[in-house]
Amino acid sequence: MSVEALLDHMFPADARRRIPGFRSSGAILDAPAVLVARIECLFAKHANADINATLKVMRRAAPDEMAAFTIAALEAYYSAPPVVEALRPGPAVLFPHARSLPEIDYDLLEPVFLGAEIGDAS
Repeated sequence: MSVEALLDHMFPADARRRIPGFRSSGAILDAPAVLVARIECLFAKHANADINATLKVMRRAAPDEMAAFTIAALEAYYSAPPVVEALRPGPAVLFPHARSLPEIDYDLLEPVFLGAEIGDAS
């Protein structure tokens, strides 16, 4: 079995809510080839009908690799535009409210840089 099949099981499509599966989302897994090969080998060895049982066995067999793979898969899937669009009302970035810090008077920090005590009037 392939990693793509595993990802499709991990992130299945939901036609009712118009959420695409992993492959149909256009998400691109950004993970080292060695990691993908290791996960593919584990999946071929431990695959069964219940994806949750399969993932549990794979996590026990290779906890660090599975953690890295899971993080990469989550980042890829939930940053794919079709998934974001399905989860939000229309196309939008996940963090639309940019924050900028006000201009700061760096002269106020000079005593800190010089090592002065707080409250020292020097």
